Amino acid sequence: MSAIANSNQPEDKAKTSRVQSAKRNGWANIPWKKLSSLLIAIALCFYLTACGSKDETVTVAPTKPVSISAGIAEVAPPQEIQRLSRLLDRYEPQISIISPKPDQVLADTQVSVKLDVKNLPIFKNAEFGLGPHVHVTLDNQEYKPLYELNQTMTFDKLSAGTHTIRAFASRPWHESFKNQGAYAQATFHVLTKTGENNPEPQVPLLTYSRPVGTYGAEPVMLDFYLQNAPQHLLGNDDEMLNDWQVRATVDGQSFTFDRWEPIYLTGFKAGQNWVKLELLEPDGDAIANVFNSTAHLINYQPSGSDTLSRLMRGEKIANIDAIVNPDYVPPAPVATPAPEAIPASEIPAPEVVTEPEALEPVKSEAQKASQQEVEKTVQTAPEPVAKPVEPAPKDELQQATEPDPISTSEEAIAEPAVEKPVRRNYLKDYFDKRAKDMAAAKVTDLSATTSTPIEVLPIK
Repeated sequence: MSAIANSNQPEDKAKTSRVQSAKRNGWANIPWKKLSSLLIAIALCFYLTACGSKDETVTVAPTKPVSISAGIAEVAPPQEIQRLSRLLDRYEPQISIISPKPDQVLADTQVSVKLDVKNLPIFKNAEFGLGPHVHVTLDNQEYKPLYELNQTMTFDKLSAGTHTIRAFASRPWHESFKNQGAYAQATFHVLTKTGENNPEPQVPLLTYSRPVGTYGAEPVMLDFYLQNAPQHLLGNDDEMLNDWQVRATVDGQSFTFDRWEPIYLTGFKAGQNWVKLELLEPDGDAIANVFNSTAHLINYQPSGSDTLSRLMRGEKIANIDAIVNPDYVPPAPVATPAPEAIPASEIPAPEVVTEPEALEPVKSEAQKASQQEVEKTVQTAPEPVAKPVEPAPKDELQQATEPDPISTSEEAIAEPAVEKPVRRNYLKDYFDKRAKDMAAAKVTDLSATTSTPIEVLPIK
């Protein structure tokens, strides 16, 4: 049988009782096929125990999510829920009811419930509003959570007759602990004893836990507690162990499963929904015991901001481990060191970049020798001696000052000669010539040598 399967069986099938059958059936009435199957299963367990080493672990393949209907579907638990659940696996809580006492008759229509819990810290984290607690159920009503053991839970306005208190330990997200001893019940009476609300002590009993109340996110967890029923640890292939199943109905869509574990569902419509749980025989008959058929209303409002809604959406919440550990200490924040101020005196001065000096070109030996010879020549060269300037003759001066006749030839006009003008020292030439004439005539008186006045023309 699969973990979840569609069910077309009628919900109102006739109920059968296990009380008398449990009393009259013994080993003699067990069919030999079932007995042989049980013996083979026991032998297989001993074989695996003997052959397995200490370091080996037996892993069970996870159940494949099954589509229940067009709307409702099973999904895997959120990763953060799985992680937090592992932190609580070391606890095996033990629950006991201090008051009321079993079969006690009360003279009032009010009852005060006092519990004792061992091996599980009971608290509510102030920041997140969640923590390990106890679900306390009166008869078939919706449970009340208890987060402080020193407080007394009160139920008032009870009807006359028999009532039953059921209590079991719960994880912060309202999943029941399923170890032996995590559940307790006490039946009491108000004013008188009656037959209702009194479960058979030897018959499997289902206690509805979730879903109830308001939900702000999917998936929605479906969970319950089973009493007096095997946990199906050896698998569903053994016929002897397939002695119960649970039928869940969500808004009229039914499915069955045979595993005692929480189931996470999606596909709820916004607003009011209803969920019904029934404990059945393998053939679909209802197991006759009070409380084995229970229905509750829930209100689904998406986009909830409470802690449980955020966990169901898969959010990572800082310091969320505080809901499973009362002594949790948040990690100290890592402080970022501020940069140290450097004194101005320790700040190095900026480096001054100087331009490299121009290097003289390296001269070869031949260039050096040539330069030395030039320097020697310059040093030994004689300085020029200035000669006395003699006045030039008048006729030469006039000739020099008169312009040359303009050539009208075609050759001259076509190609004028361009010569660099040369300045001639006519005065020097005159005096040189005059000196030569005086030396030839041996005349010392200049006035006797000529009667013509000398006209000195300006040098151009």
